[in-house]
Amino acid sequence: MAIVESIPDDEAASTSARDTSSLRSRSNIPLKSPSTVRDSSASPLLHVIPPKGAAATGDTVAEDETSPEFWDEVFDSLILTVPFSFLYLLLDILVHLQFQHRPTTWGLAERMSKAVPTLGLIVFHTTRHPNHFLTTSFLMSASILSGTRLIWLVNKAGWSVVTAQAPAVGTLWILTIVQLPLSRAVIALLGVAAWTWWTGLKIRP
Repeated sequence: MAIVESIPDDEAASTSARDTSSLRSRSNIPLKSPSTVRDSSASPLLHVIPPKGAAATGDTVAEDETSPEFWDEVFDSLILTVPFSFLYLLLDILVHLQFQHRPTTWGLAERMSKAVPTLGLIVFHTTRHPNHFLTTSFLMSASILSGTRLIWLVNKAGWSVVTAQAPAVGTLWILTIVQLPLSRAVIALLGVAAWTWWTGLKIRP
């Protein structure tokens, strides 16, 4: 036979009041949401060992990505080097013919073998770094110096000096003007024109 004991109303009310107050006190505790930033000092949950060829594969991919850019620069430089090499050859022939001197094939080939590598290096570096401060400074200085030198050769130098220096100096002058930005090329040409006017030299002999 079950014995049922009745609980007084005062005790039940006090018990419910204590529960309510405890719930309120818990709700007043400030809660902070967990951080989503991963702690770098914490150890990872799972260690994955990369395969043996992973590092080598990454290096190979990096090399493959840079190789096409390098060969594109070489190809662009070659495109410019070929016409400037023929320009040097043309000026060499014309300068000799101006003084009634017919150049030999061996002499032309010997001078071309020295001029073409130099032109290739200049074209490659100026094409690879076209907007660099050192590149533009070098091109402007070389343009002014080669332009003034060529005009001096035409007016003052003898035939032996002209035939030896004029083809290279003329090719370098045209090359620097082509490789320079338009504004700086105009400044370089104005510098040569001002020097020519100041010295009283003529553009044509």
